[in-house]
Amino acid sequence: MKSRFALLCLVTLIAWAAPAAAVHPNRQHGGIDSPLYGEVLSGVDYAYIDVLTGEPIGATHILFSVGTFAHYDASREYAIEDATADLYTIDTSTAATTRIANTGLSGIVSGLRWDAGTDKTYATLHAPDCSGSTLYTIDLSSAATTTVGSVSGCIVALAIAPSGLMYGVDSSSGALVAIDKTNGSVESIGALGFSVDESIEIDVEPISGILYGFQDTVGGGGTSFFSIDVTTGFAMLITTIPVPAITALAFATRLDPIFDDGFDGN
Repeated sequence: MKSRFALLCLVTLIAWAAPAAAVHPNRQHGGIDSPLYGEVLSGVDYAYIDVLTGEPIGATHILFSVGTFAHYDASREYAIEDATADLYTIDTSTAATTRIANTGLSGIVSGLRWDAGTDKTYATLHAPDCSGSTLYTIDLSSAATTTVGSVSGCIVALAIAPSGLMYGVDSSSGALVAIDKTNGSVESIGALGFSVDESIEIDVEPISGILYGFQDTVGGGGTSFFSIDVTTGFAMLITTIPVPAITALAFATRLDPIFDDGFDGN
């Protein structure tokens, strides 16, 4: 599991080290086209929220480590419970959870993303000592997993672009990497430019195709929100979201982008 309990309780120990000058000059987080959901610790319970507005949706009562949307369905997010590696759905209007089954994964689940091109859902898992990582596919109806291959480095975040390209963050090198979905082989793209930790999440906004990242800030007061150049790996800080320690972050889209203009092409 992507163990976040210590991060949620000890967020003051997490550091963001991006240079202050690297602030995106134009785009603010209110301009993102797709809804963004995630989970936070609220009091003694876990709350599901609309991340970009900060509006709470409801209590989940479960700590989820990673999440993804699939099949252009924005009504539910698939998420893996941190403690058990059980796969659930979360209703995005009520935060009600439904257990599907156990994934059988053992380790720190660090990423979960659906790929539209192959209609497969991929997950990454790394060893607790970061000695290596593994890429899997997960059946969203049964939670059954299939090993794709070993992944070099310590992959702590995962994203898949609409084009099908898979990206990861290797905490051992602090770099954005490209991952081959067929065998798990890795090619380094470039350093993000700051100290990476387990709290980082990345996802591609499905309408714009921009890769975004999120990581806890110094002092635990919020979450740094940044864009990532997929050709160089460099991260540019956009703003700070005033919500700390967000888990299971994922963008949702209601329509296949091909048909998002309201026409079917006929």
